[in-house]
Amino acid sequence: MTYFDVGKHALPSIIRHVSQHGVTTKTRGNKGRKSLHSATFNDVKKVVNFLLNYAGTYGLQQPAAPRGIDNLPTIYLPASKTKTEIHREYVDSCGGGRALRLTSFKDIWATCCPHIRVAKPREDVCITCETPPGDHGRC
Repeated sequence: MTYFDVGKHALPSIIRHVSQHGVTTKTRGNKGRKSLHSATFNDVKKVVNFLLNYAGTYGLQQPAAPRGIDNLPTIYLPASKTKTEIHREYVDSCGGGRALRLTSFKDIWATCCPHIRVAKPREDVCITCETPPGDHGRC
């Protein structure tokens, strides 16, 4: 066996592994264990409940589901809030308890609540803006 660029601390470890197990690959010590900072079921449940409550309070539910989406009507959140701002409100609602970071929050949102969306500014118009020109003043 030939090894290149092996440090002085790694070589005794390799020699010990070969003498004990033969020529096999080494596995990490954490194999099969879940990391301490991974999201638990309760963390995911807390995010989903927050999103459903937030959408119930601030969301505008569409009358029918678009084609191909599990018969769940889309709920549009106001365009004035971004997902980052909604995440900050989630962190505040945790009250110092364990809160997931933004990336995990967005991943759970996309996986568990794809029917809840932040409206684009173009979709977020009032009834005054929807009426034909000349029938109303500017907003």
